[in-house]
Amino acid sequence: MPRTFVNAPSDTVWNAISDLTRHVEWTPKLTIEAADGGELAVGRKFTSAPPNAKGPDQLTVTGLEHNASITYRSEPPGNLVFEFTMTVQPQDEGTLLTPRGEGQ
Repeated sequence: MPRTFVNAPSDTVWNAISDLTRHVEWTPKLTIEAADGGELAVGRKFTSAPPNAKGPDQLTVTGLEHNASITYRSEPPGNLVFEFTMTVQPQDEGTLLTPRGEGQ
């Protein structure tokens, strides 16, 4: 996944990427809902329905460094497991966003 320069302050980018329910703003036809209440923390769960999926994915936050990175595990139906990390770094007058994903 390519790094992207975002012409916005890093706290603005962090607020967008760390709120998983907002990912629908840039991913058409995706739905994400919090499965439990509370603050963003390791262990927080979400349900995601990607387009053309056979069922909902279960998302769990597995790593969190506020204002720097978030990692979550995605478990779609079947035996697949994916882990995604998004990192934000202030750069010049914007933010460098680095996504990374791995599947098993």
